[in-house]
Amino acid sequence: MITKNAATKYREKRVVKIYYIYNDLVNSTLLNRSVALLTYLYLLTFVSFL
Repeated sequence: MITKNAATKYREKRVVKIYYIYNDLVNSTLLNRSVALLTYLYLLTFVSFL
């Protein structure tokens, strides 16, 4: 019973860790995308002003 509980806890920890890593990746890609979009728009406006 104790070993099963420990295994379940370990599995839950691993799942949570994987979820957090995935969440981090998604957030970073979204951040990178928004930054890229902002720089693109900034460059477009800059070029149009020239």
